[in-house]
Amino acid sequence: MNIETLFNSADLKRFHFPGTVVWGAGCRDRIADLAADSASVWLFVDAYFAEDPFTRGLREALGARLTRTEICATTPRTESLRAMAESGQPPEAVIAIGGGSTMDAAKAVIAHWLYGTFDGVGMGEKRGLPPLQDGVRPLLITAPTTAGTGADASRYYVTYGETDHAKVHGKSWRLVADWLVLDPAFMRGSPGPLLVSSAFDAFIHCFESYLCRYERSWFGDMLSLDAMPRIVRALDRALNGAPDDETLLELLYAATIGGMAISNIRTGNIHEAAGALLEATGLTHPETLMVFLKPAYRQYREAIADREALLMRRFASDAPELGFETFEDVIAWWERAFDGAGLMRRIREGVAGVTLPESELKARIFERVATDRVWCGKESPAPLDDDAVRGFIDDALSAYERAR
Repeated sequence: MNIETLFNSADLKRFHFPGTVVWGAGCRDRIADLAADSASVWLFVDAYFAEDPFTRGLREALGARLTRTEICATTPRTESLRAMAESGQPPEAVIAIGGGSTMDAAKAVIAHWLYGTFDGVGMGEKRGLPPLQDGVRPLLITAPTTAGTGADASRYYVTYGETDHAKVHGKSWRLVADWLVLDPAFMRGSPGPLLVSSAFDAFIHCFESYLCRYERSWFGDMLSLDAMPRIVRALDRALNGAPDDETLLELLYAATIGGMAISNIRTGNIHEAAGALLEATGLTHPETLMVFLKPAYRQYREAIADREALLMRRFASDAPELGFETFEDVIAWWERAFDGAGLMRRIREGVAGVTLPESELKARIFERVATDRVWCGKESPAPLDDDAVRGFIDDALSAYERAR
């Protein structure tokens, strides 16, 4: 049975995660040991950490075995990654240190070595695509430096064209990291806006995983119910005092859980709408997700009453100091966190400043959401017809002074 084409249904469930998570202060010092048996290593590293003392020490420890260092300064670019993958012999190990863009760059290159392409692997006609007979899959060791995407724990990746910014994406369980090293040292000194936006990204992964009607599972519920209160509780501590290593580690851990959870279901209309809005603005992915959280919840509210009650009991147990009674309280807390970090102002300006005509912007978002028939007709907690999708979009944009 092909794990790539085995999906959850009402009657059959699976939960898959092929990696190993290691976490704790100082655990990044084990990265060189994890690659000790690899004769050749490529290093993908976020530009911010390229000359960090830890990275310099890692390069020295790897010595001549380090055959390529790729500094990731922008979003992953399709053409340059394809050229990189075709530039020479694949290494025995890949180490990726950075945020989601760094992880996606490494995963796309590995996908090319495995499948001969990374364009649409696991999607559409390439669903269940087997590796090439001579495909190469290096050992993948990751160390996230932000707590949001959970990209190292996720089977998804995305790249963008150099000039047309066309999105190229895919998915494969073979791209989940073998070793996920979670060390809070990488996040020390992270600015508040980055902590807030990254944590919200992870929160939405868990929220949408929790709401699927058929693809969700008991394992996924267990992870999401743990992670959502953990994220809010840890971020609340971080925003009301200097975040210590334990708080940062909780955020890293929860983001990893989000990557696991979202990989076992499908993303929903919050993600689809946000993706379309992102392409029309200069906003970040988490900022566009915020635009659609409240209207999505309000469409689902009656259908998820039992799910909301269970989640709120978990909040009351794990974070009683926050005093949440309904999910509206949770949304209001996130809105205050975004506002305090200056992100709500960015969202208002970004949405209001879209140069597309109102009708065209809405049409683009509608097309992205409505064409996902599996979500709208099967997985959404409340099935969404075209009128419901249009109402969802109108509510979202009007709240940010777009629809006038």
